[in-house]
Amino acid sequence: SLICMENNFDNQAAIQKLRDLTKDIRFCMFNTIKEHKIESKPMTTLDVDQSGNVWFFTDRNNDITENKTERNAVLLNYADLQNSTYISISGTVIEVIDAERKEELWNPLFKAWFPNGKEDPNLMMIKVITEEASYWDGNSSKIVTLFSMVKAAITGEQPETGTHGKLDLD
Repeated sequence: SLICMENNFDNQAAIQKLRDLTKDIRFCMFNTIKEHKIESKPMTTLDVDQSGNVWFFTDRNNDITENKTERNAVLLNYADLQNSTYISISGTVIEVIDAERKEELWNPLFKAWFPNGKEDPNLMMIKVITEEASYWDGNSSKIVTLFSMVKAAITGEQPETGTHGKLDLD
């Protein structure tokens, strides 16, 4: 059996841990539900903000805006194979209209997808409000560790190959 240490984080420590884990992984699989089927699309993460929410640009006419459940529930999956780090974030997606934030997140490389730049009428800014996140972060491929944004006290023992933790963003 695997032995791992559980590290629990509260509030800003939890958010910072999430930001640290995702900062070097540019792409995620953005999963939505349509007619009881899970649909996935690779997306470029623009930012994980100070509240732990994840930001994206997308095309207004793509499946993401159409394939949401009534709650607009989504699941984001990240993988960093080199560092054996895997992250799963579940939350609710909303559209955000904020010219200043759009300017802050814009990169000229995005013109490949949005030829009219920041003013492209098909450019849509969305935010996933993080409700729960899990991560597996190990020093070897043999250890699996869990990181979840739920309230819990610190328990467990120090492992040799990885850590397990929980986050509370409230």
